[in-house]
Amino acid sequence: MQWSAPQSFSRTRRRLHRSAQRSITLVGLTALMGATGLWLTEALVAPQPSQIYTSRLSLFLGREPGEAYSSLIYRAERAARTGAQRSFAQDILMREVVVTVVAEDPSSALPVLILRVSRDQWYRHPDPRRWAFYYSGDPAQRAA
Repeated sequence: MQWSAPQSFSRTRRRLHRSAQRSITLVGLTALMGATGLWLTEALVAPQPSQIYTSRLSLFLGREPGEAYSSLIYRAERAARTGAQRSFAQDILMREVVVTVVAEDPSSALPVLILRVSRDQWYRHPDPRRWAFYYSGDPAQRAA
């Protein structure tokens, strides 16, 4: 004759097994909910990565009849300064500005200067003469 456990022992064992399964299920669900909640909180609270970029701006100046080249350069520097300042003021994510100033007359259009400056450089020294690359010579003479 085989030994069999009393029925009360079997019932107790089944109850313990069901209770353990429920506990494991609850622990698993709690861990899943906690991890999901942590992920959602992190996704909602953490700042999103931003796009830092360079702004490119082309400015065209009309050449006045009989205007001296030094006067044209002065106007080009002022235009470049204004363009850079406005670009940085309009967008805080802008890291760098490239301003190209082109002189136009009825027969031609030639670049006078290119201002390439980072935000940090500009706020330390907001002088276009420091950061500008000047094309050599008078555009009227280059076109001829």
